[in-house]
Amino acid sequence: MNLKKIKEGCSYFASPVNIGYVQKNETGLLIDAGIDASVSKKAVKQLKEKGLPLTDVLITHAHTDHFGGAGWIAENEQVRVWLSLLKDKCWNSQSLSLYIYFRETNLQRK
Repeated sequence: MNLKKIKEGCSYFASPVNIGYVQKNETGLLIDAGIDASVSKKAVKQLKEKGLPLTDVLITHAHTDHFGGAGWIAENEQVRVWLSLLKDKCWNSQSLSLYIYFRETNLQRK
């Protein structure tokens, strides 16, 4: 997973679910946080190694592969996490997030 530059101030981490990054001055916004803490840790480590700021995380929607790593970032970094009310309900309820994930991906339990 590497940080790839699109243009000045706009990059993304290439992975199975891409994570966006936008920077302006001392503000750094991560767009989604990956599926789990291991993915988030890699992204944060690369930002720190490059001396890039991380001040905010935006969760785009309530699929676990987009917000699964946000908890680790929120607990370990000084960031603001932005998400809608529905996403906030998922954030605080693992069973609800799993319901939404399985419902929206049409996965069946066996």
